[in-house]
Amino acid sequence: MPPPNNLDYSFEPAFDPSDWPVVAPKTLAHLLKDPDIAHEDQNEISSWIPKRKGEELVVAPGKQSVEWWGLYFEEGWEAHDIVVLVLVVFIASLVFLICWAALRSDVSAAAGVSGYMVGTLSLLITMVVFRAQ
Repeated sequence: MPPPNNLDYSFEPAFDPSDWPVVAPKTLAHLLKDPDIAHEDQNEISSWIPKRKGEELVVAPGKQSVEWWGLYFEEGWEAHDIVVLVLVVFIASLVFLICWAALRSDVSAAAGVSGYMVGTLSLLITMVVFRAQ
């Protein structure tokens, strides 16, 4: 965010930066994809976004984009979420392995079922992540 006294940008900082984000990321992306659904009182969001004044956006030859102009959205799953999900599956299968081995005294069958759980759920997680993209 540029400082409020920067004359190169036009925006109205109506919030404390420590309260970020004021608008949930999914809500903002939804409003930008389909602006017709926004209520009349939701137009203040556009005034919070810094806009460069006095210059036209010019892309230098050989470059694809200009830094510091507009918004950049990253959609899809975050790597942290995927790692947490895989760890939960791994820990659940490990708990299952220990319980099955303790109750039935059959470690090899428990390892087989746990391996099947990890493989199947990993495949399911992969399908969900790729379908979301």
